[in-house]
Amino acid sequence: MFFGNCPTEPQKISGTGVGLSASEAMEQQLRVFREDVRALLDKHLSETIRFFSSRDSALSQTLSRVEERLERTEAAVDTALRELQSVKAAVDALSSSISGMQVEIKASKVSAYQSPMVDLRESGPRVTRTQAYLESPEETTPSLVNIICHRPRGS
Repeated sequence: MFFGNCPTEPQKISGTGVGLSASEAMEQQLRVFREDVRALLDKHLSETIRFFSSRDSALSQTLSRVEERLERTEAAVDTALRELQSVKAAVDALSSSISGMQVEIKASKVSAYQSPMVDLRESGPRVTRTQAYLESPEETTPSLVNIICHRPRGS
């Protein structure tokens, strides 16, 4: 590059064998500088594209895993709703025999069970009891739901 006062008469640029004026020499150096800047920008741009492409791939994989978990969660919710509907059906089946009774529903975890849904009914003049095992694909232990209906004394 030229600094200070540049001569206006043609000068020989070393190594080219061609005589150029100072303005032509500056234009040529400017062209070389632009080409160098473009090459550098192209290099950094391609590195940036590769970087974000790898990030995009990781992001896509994470999104896929989140979608899979969401699908499993939706399936678990659907299963839980079906199980609750079966419990509701058991309560509805008892409703004819429990008119005027107080209803108590308790759920607890159990360590073992014989089948996914067990309906044990005990009836007496004052108490009706129904048990149901609820199973969820997300949990390793089922829940035992006890539905106990008490007839208040004096009724």
